[in-house]
Amino acid sequence: MPDTIRPSEAALQEWITLVANALPQDTYEVPNERSRDFQLLYGPCMQASRFSASFVGLHVSDFSHEAGVLARAAFEHAVTAHWVYFTSGGLDRFASALVADAAAYRDDLDDYLGNMRPTDREFAAIKGKGLPPFGQMMWDLDSHSYLRTTYRSLSLRVHPTHAAVAGYLVHTDEGTELRHRPEGSAELFPALYSCAISSMLAYALVRHIIDPMTAPSLVEEASVALRLPPFLDDALPSEKRRFPDRWSVREPSAVSRRAQ
Repeated sequence: MPDTIRPSEAALQEWITLVANALPQDTYEVPNERSRDFQLLYGPCMQASRFSASFVGLHVSDFSHEAGVLARAAFEHAVTAHWVYFTSGGLDRFASALVADAAAYRDDLDDYLGNMRPTDREFAAIKGKGLPPFGQMMWDLDSHSYLRTTYRSLSLRVHPTHAAVAGYLVHTDEGTELRHRPEGSAELFPALYSCAISSMLAYALVRHIIDPMTAPSLVEEASVALRLPPFLDDALPSEKRRFPDRWSVREPSAVSRRAQ
């Protein structure tokens, strides 16, 4: 993004902090018909926001490069939440994946501890197709390769890739010099911008689940000013859409419940 049109780093950090303060609430009024949606996706959205806020905290402590690990985690949580909510069958697949993950974790602990116990009925009762690979989710939501390119770039800081080797070495005519900080560590903007996007996606989705009619007004100003997309469903193929369009969910039901 050219410097002439991109938002300032200070403005992006301010937005990330604003979401981190606004999203956690003790009580939300959630329509009954979207209670399951909220309960399954509030956690991932909160985690996306917290990872993003943690990125800012590490940056202030002069660990911007290492904070990129948190930027990738925030990005994955936020993008997954949007795929799950807007894709037909996404909530059921997410629920199945959660149950399978919990069962696998329990089994691993049993193997380690030497416990022998029968499969719990609650795990056996919920079976179904889990989530697709994250790469497939990005393909579904991304018509311009931005999501995939961003994720690939952020992943360089997570795995022991060529970047981990080359970033700490400088080859000169006199020999090899060692770096104390990885090359390019001063370039904060790409990871910071991805965190701001993750915060926007998290906040917009929570507000949309609660009330799709008022959500746009809550995020429009920041979305335009900071060039942050509030939703990722525009590129979803029609055959994969849960809703014909984002606004097919209209007025909240008369009966609401409290989600705590």
